[in-house]
Amino acid sequence: MNVLLMKGTAKGCVLCDEQGKETSVAKRPEVLLAERCIQNGCTMEGREKAFRILTNSSQKAAVLVNEHHQELWFPTLSRTCDTCQWISYFHVVKAFAAADSTCEILFDTGKKETVNCSVRTIQNQLKRCRLFLQKINENY
Repeated sequence: MNVLLMKGTAKGCVLCDEQGKETSVAKRPEVLLAERCIQNGCTMEGREKAFRILTNSSQKAAVLVNEHHQELWFPTLSRTCDTCQWISYFHVVKAFAAADSTCEILFDTGKKETVNCSVRTIQNQLKRCRLFLQKINENY
């Protein structure tokens, strides 16, 4: 299953995959990401710290879970917020403004999802992710 989006809920999250299937799980997105980081020999806190330092940003740090499989996730809101959604960076094609200060994301599968933040927030997150990837790839 290729997950494109993790929607935080008060009791866990909903995983949205490339086929449009939604699966509820009893773990928060941050817990799932932290577990994946550990499986790849790093910590989520270390990944967030590196992102903040390399992008000179202080809010909404993205998490590079696995660089070999291009698994980079970024949040729509503060990760402490129950309704924070996490988006898989490498699957995003474009972001569009939608109703009520929300944003619609077009993924590389052709699937569209509405997320709980403005298009400006998504554009800023995409820009930070690009900068981060440029910085970590400078030495290769």
